[in-house]
Amino acid sequence: MAILNIGQNGQLVETEVNMSAKINVSNRVKIEKRLSDVQKGCSARVINMEAIENSISEIEISLSGLLHKKNWVGLKFDVDFHACYLPNSYRWSADSTKFEVHRGTSGWFLSSIRRDALTIRMITPHNIKEKGREISEFVSDHKWWV
Repeated sequence: MAILNIGQNGQLVETEVNMSAKINVSNRVKIEKRLSDVQKGCSARVINMEAIENSISEIEISLSGLLHKKNWVGLKFDVDFHACYLPNSYRWSADSTKFEVHRGTSGWFLSSIRRDALTIRMITPHNIKEKGREISEFVSDHKWWV
């Protein structure tokens, strides 16, 4: 997959990125390599490993009040660390490095890292409603409730 970025000199820079493999967030070396590939030539709204770790920590704090940790498996979140409102003069042309994480049985995994238009939400859950329905159906259908 090729990503176009605007470099420091104002010219378009094409970056090849292959994010088909999931990376465990504990694998700092692979993540930092992917970050450098995606953010090559970029100087604004870039992220580092610390931003990824802080975002996952925020997600875990929010989830711990909602679900038991064993029920986190399968949840996906899109994260834009630099999310904010922009003045109309930008016309939503500012890009930011975003990433998607999902919870597996052995921890958090990075599904994608990309440069995309800045958004107004830092953390966007993908499938938390489905997970709630799944837990609700399990509890209501379980035979020992009868």
